[in-house]
Amino acid sequence: MSVLLPGPVRTRIFDDAGTAGTEGAEGYRQQMAAYLAGGGLTPAEVAKLVFEQIIAGARWIHPHPEMWSANLNQHVAELVAGLPEA
Repeated sequence: MSVLLPGPVRTRIFDDAGTAGTEGAEGYRQQMAAYLAGGGLTPAEVAKLVFEQIIAGARWIHPHPEMWSANLNQHVAELVAGLPEA
């Protein structure tokens, strides 16, 4: 089993999102669309990395390791806090 922990992926999710009638949503949508266009990996790049890691037997797949390494302790604490008590 592998777990994918993706970061920004250049999709059209924010380009195609409807924001009619939602106050403040249009500005956020535009900001996120610009962020993905400038900093996200393409879906093909993510797919290549994911398949390579699955073949290699990786449990945790980090297409954007720089995002996870900076906050690893916080992420671990959140995962542990969500576990049911034994």
